Amino acid sequence: KRTLSCITAFLLIMVLFSGAVFATSATYNLDELGIRVTIPSDYWVVTRDTPADATVFNVLDITKDEWLEWCNSEDSYLWAYNSTYGEQINIVVREWNGRSFDIQSETELEIIAEDVADSLAVNGAAVSHYELYQNPQVKFIKIYLSKAKEAIYYLQYYSFYDGNIMIISVSSDSGEISSRQEETIQSIVDSVRYDNPPAATVLDEEPDLMLPGSDGYLLTMALALILTVIAYCAFPLI
Repeated sequence: KRTLSCITAFLLIMVLFSGAVFATSATYNLDELGIRVTIPSDYWVVTRDTPADATVFNVLDITKDEWLEWCNSEDSYLWAYNSTYGEQINIVVREWNGRSFDIQSETELEIIAEDVADSLAVNGAAVSHYELYQNPQVKFIKIYLSKAKEAIYYLQYYSFYDGNIMIISVSSDSGEISSRQEETIQSIVDSVRYDNPPAATVLDEEPDLMLPGSDGYLLTMALALILTVIAYCAFPLI
């Protein structure tokens, strides 16, 4: 695709001129989603609200409309790149009807995490570790994975709240995810703020609600499946 080839050219330019001055550290308002997120100052950041006359579109040699077309096709709302470390950050969000993470128990979320990890593995991604995580407002599933053929490593945070599934992904083409990258992506996840956050967190439910074949179990498996599908939209642009 022309858009992707232009983005590839842009990344090469950024590598060659890694000493260039990046945009000022900022909190980005993703108004369409009702959330805010802060990205470190050493990333070049593009969102759906980036002005059409922004320099980045000239560098990419695409129009704002072409950029939005790509965003819509991949459900991406924010993309960032750090040329020094060869890593990308992508925030992907898709609407879905179901039970938000804030009203799901740890038992349910563990089942979802395991099923997502298994599905990713079946589709060629090696999952090394997963765990639950909670920022000041919402719950996340945290998954470390890699794709051997591309020699790219990922750390992805999955959340589902207020009718939106969100995946925040960092990828590295320079080796396994480092402690610095872990700290960076966690700081981004911790910075996520919803305009209308959940009021409370629900603890574990009765075990029999999650028996195979039960409504709760089937809904959990459905959510795990859609999470796996959306995960691939959060992979790098190149």
